[in-house]
Amino acid sequence: MQKILALTAILATSLLMTSCNTFYDFDDPYYSLPEASTETLETTMYTPEQLAERSKRLSEINKMPYPEYTLDHGDEFEIRVYNQPEMHTTTTVTPDGLISMPFVDDKLKVAGMTIPEATKEIEKALSDYIITPKVTLIPINLKSQTASISGAVNHGGSFPVTQETRIFDMYAMADGGSTRYINGKTLDNWDFPHSTITRNGEQLPVDFVLAIEQQDPDHNIRVFKGDRIFIASRAENMVNITGEVAAPQFQMWNPSLGILQAISNCGGLKDQSNGTAIIIRGGMDNPQYFKADVNKIFEGRKLDVPLQPGDTVYIPKDSLSVWNVYIGKLMPTGAFINMLVTPFFWYNSFKGN
Repeated sequence: MQKILALTAILATSLLMTSCNTFYDFDDPYYSLPEASTETLETTMYTPEQLAERSKRLSEINKMPYPEYTLDHGDEFEIRVYNQPEMHTTTTVTPDGLISMPFVDDKLKVAGMTIPEATKEIEKALSDYIITPKVTLIPINLKSQTASISGAVNHGGSFPVTQETRIFDMYAMADGGSTRYINGKTLDNWDFPHSTITRNGEQLPVDFVLAIEQQDPDHNIRVFKGDRIFIASRAENMVNITGEVAAPQFQMWNPSLGILQAISNCGGLKDQSNGTAIIIRGGMDNPQYFKADVNKIFEGRKLDVPLQPGDTVYIPKDSLSVWNVYIGKLMPTGAFINMLVTPFFWYNSFKGN
Protein backbone atom coordinates (compact mmCIF):
# COMPACT_ATOMS: atom_id res chain seq x y z
CA MET A 1 0.00 0.00 0.00
CA GLN A 2 2.82 2.38 0.89
CA LYS A 3 4.48 1.62 -2.49
CA ILE A 4 1.25 2.45 -4.28
CA LEU A 5 0.93 5.72 -2.38
CA ALA A 6 4.55 6.53 -3.10
CA LEU A 7 4.14 5.83 -6.82
CA THR A 8 0.95 7.86 -6.86
CA ALA A 9 2.72 10.76 -5.21
CA ILE A 10 5.59 10.57 -7.72
CA LEU A 11 3.16 10.44 -10.64
CA ALA A 12 1.14 13.37 -9.30
CA THR A 13 4.32 15.37 -8.79
CA SER A 14 5.46 14.61 -12.33
CA LEU A 15 2.14 15.67 -13.78
CA LEU A 16 2.16 18.85 -11.75
CA MET A 17 5.68 19.71 -12.91
CA THR A 18 4.75 18.96 -16.51
CA SER A 19 1.67 21.15 -16.18
CA CYS A 20 3.72 23.94 -14.68
CA ASN A 21 6.27 23.75 -17.48
CA THR A 22 3.44 23.86 -19.99
CA PHE A 23 1.55 26.82 -18.59
CA TYR A 24 4.05 28.82 -16.57
CA ASP A 25 7.48 30.28 -17.09
CA PHE A 26 8.94 31.41 -13.80
CA ASP A 27 11.70 33.35 -15.56
CA ASP A 28 9.10 35.44 -17.38
CA PRO A 29 6.05 36.40 -15.31
CA TYR A 30 4.53 37.98 -18.43
CA TYR A 31 4.84 34.77 -20.45
CA SER A 32 1.18 34.79 -21.52
CA LEU A 33 1.45 38.07 -23.39
CA PRO A 34 2.40 37.92 -27.09
CA GLU A 35 5.86 39.16 -27.98
CA ALA A 36 5.62 42.62 -29.49
CA SER A 37 6.88 42.97 -33.06
CA THR A 38 5.83 44.97 -36.08
CA GLU A 39 4.11 41.91 -37.57
CA THR A 40 2.34 40.99 -34.32
CA LEU A 41 1.10 44.50 -33.67
CA GLU A 42 -0.20 44.91 -37.22
CA THR A 43 -1.98 41.58 -37.51
CA THR A 44 -3.68 41.82 -34.12
CA MET A 45 -5.41 45.06 -35.08
CA TYR A 46 -7.92 42.94 -37.04
CA THR A 47 -9.39 39.51 -36.56
CA PRO A 48 -8.73 36.96 -39.32
CA GLU A 49 -12.37 37.34 -40.36
CA GLN A 50 -12.03 41.12 -40.63
CA LEU A 51 -8.84 40.80 -42.67
CA ALA A 52 -10.53 38.32 -45.02
CA GLU A 53 -13.55 40.59 -45.42
CA ARG A 54 -11.33 43.61 -46.06
CA SER A 55 -9.31 41.72 -48.66
CA LYS A 56 -12.50 40.57 -50.39
CA ARG A 57 -13.95 44.08 -50.50
CA LEU A 58 -10.70 45.58 -51.82
CA SER A 59 -10.60 42.92 -54.55
CA GLU A 60 -14.14 43.91 -55.58
CA ILE A 61 -13.19 47.61 -55.61
CA ASN A 62 -10.11 47.02 -57.76
CA LYS A 63 -12.12 45.01 -60.28
CA MET A 64 -14.74 47.72 -60.73
CA PRO A 65 -14.74 49.19 -64.25
CA TYR A 66 -13.88 52.86 -64.28
CA PRO A 67 -17.09 54.88 -64.71
CA GLU A 68 -17.62 56.23 -68.21
CA TYR A 69 -17.30 59.99 -68.38
CA THR A 70 -20.50 62.03 -68.61
CA LEU A 71 -20.77 65.76 -69.23
CA ASP A 72 -21.40 67.93 -66.20
CA HIS A 73 -21.44 71.51 -64.96
CA GLY A 74 -18.25 73.44 -65.67
CA ASP A 75 -16.90 71.18 -68.41
CA GLU A 76 -15.53 73.07 -71.41
CA PHE A 77 -15.57 71.71 -74.99
CA GLU A 78 -14.63 72.65 -78.50
CA ILE A 79 -17.33 71.82 -81.06
CA ARG A 80 -16.24 71.26 -84.65
CA VAL A 81 -18.65 70.72 -87.54
CA TYR A 82 -17.20 69.00 -90.60
CA ASN A 83 -16.82 71.34 -93.59
CA GLN A 84 -18.52 74.17 -91.66
CA PRO A 85 -15.69 76.23 -90.11
CA GLU A 86 -18.02 79.14 -89.32
CA MET A 87 -19.83 76.88 -86.86
CA HIS A 88 -16.75 75.95 -84.86
CA THR A 89 -17.11 77.14 -81.27
CA THR A 90 -16.18 76.54 -77.65
CA THR A 91 -18.81 76.10 -75.00
CA THR A 92 -19.10 75.40 -71.28
CA VAL A 93 -21.79 73.32 -69.62
CA THR A 94 -23.91 75.64 -67.50
CA PRO A 95 -24.98 74.86 -63.90
CA ASP A 96 -28.33 73.60 -65.25
CA GLY A 97 -26.55 71.28 -67.71
CA LEU A 98 -26.98 73.24 -70.95
CA ILE A 99 -24.70 74.28 -73.82
CA SER A 100 -25.21 76.82 -76.59
CA MET A 101 -24.47 76.49 -80.35
CA PRO A 102 -24.32 78.95 -83.25
CA PHE A 103 -27.48 78.90 -85.37
CA VAL A 104 -29.33 76.90 -82.72
CA ASP A 105 -31.96 78.98 -80.95
CA ASP A 106 -32.48 76.80 -77.91
CA LYS A 107 -29.76 75.62 -75.60
CA LEU A 108 -29.14 71.89 -75.55
CA LYS A 109 -29.43 69.73 -72.43
CA VAL A 110 -26.29 67.56 -72.31
CA ALA A 111 -25.53 67.02 -68.62
CA GLY A 112 -25.37 63.31 -67.78
CA MET A 113 -24.69 62.30 -71.39
CA THR A 114 -21.57 60.55 -72.62
CA ILE A 115 -19.56 62.32 -75.32
CA PRO A 116 -21.05 60.13 -78.12
CA GLU A 117 -24.56 60.80 -76.79
CA ALA A 118 -23.96 64.56 -76.58
CA THR A 119 -22.46 64.52 -80.10
CA LYS A 120 -25.62 62.92 -81.51
CA GLU A 121 -27.77 65.47 -79.67
CA ILE A 122 -25.81 68.34 -81.27
CA GLU A 123 -26.03 66.73 -84.74
CA LYS A 124 -29.78 66.36 -84.28
CA ALA A 125 -30.14 70.05 -83.41
CA LEU A 126 -27.99 71.11 -86.42
CA SER A 127 -29.88 68.89 -88.88
CA ASP A 128 -32.50 71.65 -89.28
CA TYR A 129 -29.76 73.82 -90.80
CA ILE A 130 -27.27 71.38 -92.32
CA ILE A 131 -27.77 68.17 -94.24
CA THR A 132 -26.30 65.24 -92.31
CA PRO A 133 -23.98 67.30 -90.06
CA LYS A 134 -20.85 65.58 -88.72
CA VAL A 135 -19.87 66.89 -85.29
CA THR A 136 -16.73 66.35 -83.23
CA LEU A 137 -16.88 67.18 -79.51
CA ILE A 138 -13.40 67.80 -78.06
CA PRO A 139 -12.89 68.12 -74.28
CA ILE A 140 -10.82 71.15 -73.27
CA ASN A 141 -11.23 71.34 -69.51
CA LEU A 142 -13.25 68.73 -67.60
CA LYS A 143 -13.76 70.58 -64.34
CA SER A 144 -16.47 68.21 -63.17
CA GLN A 145 -14.23 65.14 -63.35
CA THR A 146 -12.70 65.73 -59.94
CA ALA A 147 -12.19 64.20 -56.51
CA SER A 148 -11.28 66.01 -53.32
CA ILE A 149 -8.59 65.63 -50.68
CA SER A 150 -8.60 67.51 -47.38
CA GLY A 151 -7.22 67.37 -43.85
CA ALA A 152 -3.54 67.23 -42.94
CA VAL A 153 -2.19 68.08 -46.40
CA ASN A 154 -0.40 71.22 -47.61
CA HIS A 155 -2.85 72.21 -50.34
CA GLY A 156 -6.16 70.41 -50.15
CA GLY A 157 -8.94 70.85 -52.68
CA SER A 158 -10.51 69.29 -55.75
CA PHE A 159 -8.28 67.83 -58.45
CA PRO A 160 -9.00 66.33 -61.89
CA VAL A 161 -9.03 62.54 -62.01
CA THR A 162 -8.82 59.97 -64.77
CA GLN A 163 -8.76 56.20 -64.75
CA GLU A 164 -5.00 56.44 -64.08
CA THR A 165 -5.36 58.53 -60.89
CA ARG A 166 -4.73 56.70 -57.62
CA ILE A 167 -4.72 57.69 -53.94
CA PHE A 168 -0.98 58.39 -53.96
CA ASP A 169 -1.42 60.70 -56.96
CA MET A 170 -4.06 62.72 -55.10
CA TYR A 171 -1.76 62.98 -52.10
CA ALA A 172 1.03 64.23 -54.37
CA MET A 173 -1.26 66.78 -56.06
CA ALA A 174 -2.03 68.14 -52.58
CA ASP A 175 1.74 68.61 -52.05
CA GLY A 176 1.94 65.89 -49.42
CA GLY A 177 1.27 65.96 -45.71
CA SER A 178 1.46 69.06 -43.56
CA THR A 179 3.89 69.60 -40.67
CA ARG A 180 3.91 71.63 -37.48
CA TYR A 181 6.51 73.08 -35.15
CA ILE A 182 6.46 71.92 -31.51
CA ASN A 183 9.09 72.25 -28.80
CA GLY A 184 11.73 73.27 -31.30
CA LYS A 185 11.00 70.34 -33.62
CA THR A 186 9.24 70.09 -36.96
CA LEU A 187 6.84 67.15 -36.73
CA ASP A 188 4.74 65.41 -39.35
CA ASN A 189 1.08 66.23 -38.86
CA TRP A 190 -0.59 63.41 -40.79
CA ASP A 191 -2.08 60.25 -39.33
CA PHE A 192 -2.39 57.63 -42.07
CA PRO A 193 -3.90 54.86 -39.88
CA HIS A 194 -7.01 57.02 -39.31
CA SER A 195 -7.28 58.52 -42.81
CA THR A 196 -10.26 57.63 -45.00
CA ILE A 197 -11.62 57.58 -48.54
CA THR A 198 -15.38 57.80 -49.04
CA ARG A 199 -17.25 56.84 -52.21
CA ASN A 200 -21.00 57.31 -52.61
CA GLY A 201 -21.40 57.41 -48.83
CA GLU A 202 -19.34 54.25 -48.21
CA GLN A 203 -16.02 54.41 -46.37
CA LEU A 204 -13.72 52.10 -48.31
CA PRO A 205 -11.47 49.72 -46.29
CA VAL A 206 -8.20 51.28 -47.45
CA ASP A 207 -5.07 51.23 -45.29
CA PHE A 208 -3.39 54.56 -46.06
CA VAL A 209 -0.07 53.39 -44.65
CA LEU A 210 -0.01 50.73 -47.36
CA ALA A 211 -1.57 53.00 -49.99
CA ILE A 212 0.77 55.98 -49.61
CA GLU A 213 3.92 54.84 -47.86
CA GLN A 214 4.21 51.50 -49.66
CA GLN A 215 1.97 52.14 -52.70
CA ASP A 216 0.48 48.68 -52.30
CA PRO A 217 -1.73 48.24 -55.40
CA ASP A 218 -4.48 46.57 -53.36
CA HIS A 219 -4.85 49.71 -51.20
CA ASN A 220 -3.57 52.41 -53.58
CA ILE A 221 -6.84 52.18 -55.48
CA ARG A 222 -8.03 54.22 -58.44
CA VAL A 223 -9.84 57.41 -57.50
CA PHE A 224 -13.29 57.93 -59.01
CA LYS A 225 -15.09 61.18 -59.71
CA GLY A 226 -16.66 62.43 -56.49
CA ASP A 227 -14.43 60.43 -54.14
CA ARG A 228 -13.49 62.24 -50.93
CA ILE A 229 -10.13 61.61 -49.28
CA PHE A 230 -9.50 62.80 -45.76
CA ILE A 231 -5.97 62.73 -44.34
CA ALA A 232 -6.38 62.65 -40.56
CA SER A 233 -4.32 64.86 -38.29
CA ARG A 234 -2.43 63.49 -35.33
CA ALA A 235 -2.50 66.82 -33.52
CA GLU A 236 -3.92 65.21 -30.38
CA ASN A 237 -2.28 61.79 -30.66
CA MET A 238 0.00 61.03 -27.75
CA VAL A 239 1.84 58.04 -26.30
CA ASN A 240 1.88 57.48 -22.53
CA ILE A 241 5.11 56.14 -20.99
CA THR A 242 4.61 55.20 -17.35
CA GLY A 243 5.92 52.91 -14.62
CA GLU A 244 9.60 52.41 -13.78
CA VAL A 245 11.14 55.14 -15.92
CA ALA A 246 13.01 58.18 -14.65
CA ALA A 247 10.39 60.68 -15.82
CA PRO A 248 7.00 59.20 -16.78
CA GLN A 249 5.33 61.39 -19.40
CA PHE A 250 3.05 61.75 -22.37
CA GLN A 251 4.93 62.13 -25.65
CA MET A 252 3.83 63.40 -29.03
CA TRP A 253 3.64 60.45 -31.42
CA ASN A 254 5.50 60.44 -34.72
CA PRO A 255 5.99 57.61 -37.24
CA SER A 256 9.57 56.93 -36.11
CA LEU A 257 8.74 56.70 -32.39
CA GLY A 258 9.60 53.31 -30.90
CA ILE A 259 10.08 51.96 -27.40
CA LEU A 260 13.80 52.74 -27.46
CA GLN A 261 13.33 56.45 -28.17
CA ALA A 262 10.27 56.77 -25.93
CA ILE A 263 12.10 55.37 -22.90
CA SER A 264 15.19 57.42 -23.67
CA ASN A 265 13.02 60.53 -23.78
CA CYS A 266 11.91 59.64 -20.24
CA GLY A 267 15.50 59.51 -18.98
CA GLY A 268 15.83 55.73 -19.16
CA LEU A 269 14.77 52.89 -16.86
CA LYS A 270 14.87 52.92 -13.09
CA ASP A 271 17.06 50.34 -11.35
CA GLN A 272 14.05 48.42 -10.02
CA SER A 273 12.49 47.81 -13.44
CA ASN A 274 12.54 44.21 -14.63
CA GLY A 275 13.48 45.02 -18.22
CA THR A 276 10.06 44.29 -19.69
CA ALA A 277 7.75 46.78 -21.38
CA ILE A 278 4.02 46.12 -21.54
CA ILE A 279 2.31 47.81 -24.50
CA ILE A 280 -1.40 48.48 -24.07
CA ARG A 281 -3.11 49.21 -27.37
CA GLY A 282 -6.70 49.79 -28.39
CA GLY A 283 -7.92 51.83 -25.42
CA MET A 284 -9.39 50.55 -22.19
CA ASP A 285 -12.68 49.51 -23.80
CA ASN A 286 -10.99 46.79 -25.85
CA PRO A 287 -7.34 46.64 -24.76
CA GLN A 288 -4.70 44.42 -26.30
CA TYR A 289 -1.49 43.62 -24.43
CA PHE A 290 1.99 42.93 -25.74
CA LYS A 291 5.36 42.56 -24.09
CA ALA A 292 8.78 43.68 -25.27
CA ASP A 293 12.22 42.83 -23.88
CA VAL A 294 13.59 46.32 -23.31
CA ASN A 295 17.04 45.13 -22.28
CA LYS A 296 17.54 43.21 -25.52
CA ILE A 297 16.26 46.19 -27.55
CA PHE A 298 18.72 48.52 -25.81
CA GLU A 299 21.53 46.00 -26.39
CA GLY A 300 20.65 45.72 -30.08
CA ARG A 301 19.76 42.02 -29.82
CA LYS A 302 16.13 42.69 -30.78
CA LEU A 303 14.54 45.15 -33.15
CA ASP A 304 12.87 48.22 -31.71
CA VAL A 305 9.08 48.07 -31.47
CA PRO A 306 7.22 50.90 -33.25
CA LEU A 307 4.50 52.64 -31.27
CA GLN A 308 1.12 53.90 -32.41
CA PRO A 309 -0.96 56.92 -31.36
CA GLY A 310 -2.77 56.23 -28.11
CA ASP A 311 -0.41 53.48 -26.93
CA THR A 312 0.40 53.16 -23.24
CA VAL A 313 3.82 51.68 -22.44
CA TYR A 314 4.02 50.41 -18.87
CA ILE A 315 7.39 49.48 -17.35
CA PRO A 316 6.71 47.25 -14.31
CA LYS A 317 8.83 46.48 -11.28
CA ASP A 318 10.13 42.98 -10.60
CA SER A 319 6.91 41.98 -8.84
CA LEU A 320 3.93 40.99 -10.96
CA SER A 321 1.58 42.19 -8.21
CA VAL A 322 2.40 45.80 -9.15
CA TRP A 323 1.16 45.12 -12.69
CA ASN A 324 -2.07 43.63 -11.34
CA VAL A 325 -2.71 46.73 -9.23
CA TYR A 326 -1.95 49.04 -12.17
CA ILE A 327 -4.28 47.21 -14.56
CA GLY A 328 -6.96 47.02 -11.89
CA LYS A 329 -7.00 50.81 -11.71
CA LEU A 330 -7.18 51.22 -15.48
CA MET A 331 -9.71 48.60 -16.47
CA PRO A 332 -13.45 48.46 -15.74
CA THR A 333 -14.36 46.06 -12.93
CA GLY A 334 -15.87 43.46 -15.24
CA ALA A 335 -12.84 43.37 -17.52
CA PHE A 336 -10.53 43.12 -14.53
CA ILE A 337 -12.49 40.17 -13.12
CA ASN A 338 -12.19 38.41 -16.49
CA MET A 339 -8.47 38.99 -16.41
CA LEU A 340 -8.21 37.46 -12.92
CA VAL A 341 -9.24 34.06 -14.22
CA THR A 342 -6.36 33.90 -16.72
CA PRO A 343 -3.11 31.99 -16.04
CA PHE A 344 -1.29 35.32 -16.46
CA PHE A 345 -2.87 36.67 -13.26
CA TRP A 346 -2.83 33.45 -11.24
CA TYR A 347 0.87 33.01 -11.87
CA ASN A 348 1.56 35.46 -9.05
CA SER A 349 -0.65 33.61 -6.58
CA PHE A 350 0.74 30.25 -7.65
CA LYS A 351 4.32 31.51 -7.31
CA GLY A 352 3.61 32.74 -3.79
CA ASN A 353 2.41 29.34 -2.54
